[in-house]
Amino acid sequence: MHCPVPRQSRLVALCLARCVVAAIVALPAASHALSPATHAERTSCAGEGKTLRSRDAARPTQVEFINHGKEIKTIYWLNYEGRRVYYTRLQPGDSYIQKTYVSHPWVVTSDDLGTCETAVLPVRTPSITILN
Repeated sequence: MHCPVPRQSRLVALCLARCVVAAIVALPAASHALSPATHAERTSCAGEGKTLRSRDAARPTQVEFINHGKEIKTIYWLNYEGRRVYYTRLQPGDSYIQKTYVSHPWVVTSDDLGTCETAVLPVRTPSITILN
């Protein structure tokens, strides 16, 4: 079905479309691509209860925990004394975003005994950590 549009309206629409296309083409290539995700640092659990603890609340950030494994993962924050503070449990396939600070370590366990699987150290930019 053809709907007649006054000649002047078609000209305005054509000019507008050309301006939009020109603006998109002029954008730098980097703005079209998604930036790769920054990964939080991982470390061994050896420092838990010794040197691994929260230090200050000076630099806010966030970490997204993504459970790609087949087991439930439990997420703990290590407080200023280095003690675990329960935060959440992640079912396989689930994810969780936690606002935190750069100097606040996190511990991930995957069994009922609470055995540390990995320690996560947030970085300055929002980051992810993939749990297998």
